Amino acid sequence: MMRTVDCAVSAGDATRLMGCGEVAAIIVKVAHDSIVEYGLYRLFNVFLALPSGTGRGSSGDQNRGQVEYLARRLPSGRHAIYTYVNLFTWRPAVKIAVCIKRTPDSESRFRIAASGAAIDETGLKFDMDDFAGYAVEAALQLNEKAGGGETVVYAVGPDTLQESLRKAMSMGADRAVHLKADSVADGIAIARALAAELKGGGYDLVLFGKHAFDSSAGVVGTAAAELLNVPCVTAASELSVSGGKGLARRELEGAAEMVEFPLPAVVTIDEGVARPRYPSLKGIMAAKKKPLESKPAQLGTVRVTVTKMELPPERPAGRIIGEGVAAIPELVRLLQSEAKVI
Repeated sequence: MMRTVDCAVSAGDATRLMGCGEVAAIIVKVAHDSIVEYGLYRLFNVFLALPSGTGRGSSGDQNRGQVEYLARRLPSGRHAIYTYVNLFTWRPAVKIAVCIKRTPDSESRFRIAASGAAIDETGLKFDMDDFAGYAVEAALQLNEKAGGGETVVYAVGPDTLQESLRKAMSMGADRAVHLKADSVADGIAIARALAAELKGGGYDLVLFGKHAFDSSAGVVGTAAAELLNVPCVTAASELSVSGGKGLARRELEGAAEMVEFPLPAVVTIDEGVARPRYPSLKGIMAAKKKPLESKPAQLGTVRVTVTKMELPPERPAGRIIGEGVAAIPELVRLLQSEAKVI
């Protein structure tokens, strides 16, 4: 039996096809002789189990010749899958990891817990952090445009995190990994746990939110990039992927810059990429059946802890000192003598 597929095969599909024992190779017919596409050659590596870098070169003829030569060496009785790719409509599928955090609703009224080193969570509503939601949406849109790929969501923390991981899967993520740990304030330790899990995962992109609402540290994404030894682009407000490279827009004070980078890479996501979609009823039901793996987080040595937390002082009540131009002298006097700002 021989199967013919008329479209690009994603990495996730490739893995499932390999598991069925019917696929031994992939022969790709391209519409042009000079195709060098990262996603396409990732499929070569998945199907043929070639060493990293095999099948990449400057000539489409040379690359196609390598694949066909290996196909001819298949043992008799094994089946090959033929994929015909239109160069002008094909987009590479990417494998994306998104690292999220669960934070309290920013509109909540906060109280300090009895320990004096944490907030009192009684009555607080928690949800996926806003910037993490932007990152999940960015990953889903990238793979929807590519017509394939895989989105995997990671989080470090207590069991209550699983609600946010399920929400990400109800939005469209394929699976989730929960790295179990008590609440940790050390961003480097969290980055270490995530990097240990992400290494060897074959991810083209690892996305983080720009920072989390509760700490605003912005440490984990950049530290994870360093531990993974990959490029890092921060605060991306637009993101696209093509030909083994990424292109991100970063908003600056009064300007913007476009940054190009090779894959794999880490990108932290700013608002502006897209508003996170609302999970549909179908998505919520599907998320219940998607795999959620839970395992201990490899934090290593935690070197940063919160020893004290306090709320900002209450603002004094406002005063009305007059109206119109006549009130200006008194306003200036108060700014000088009481507020001491001029």
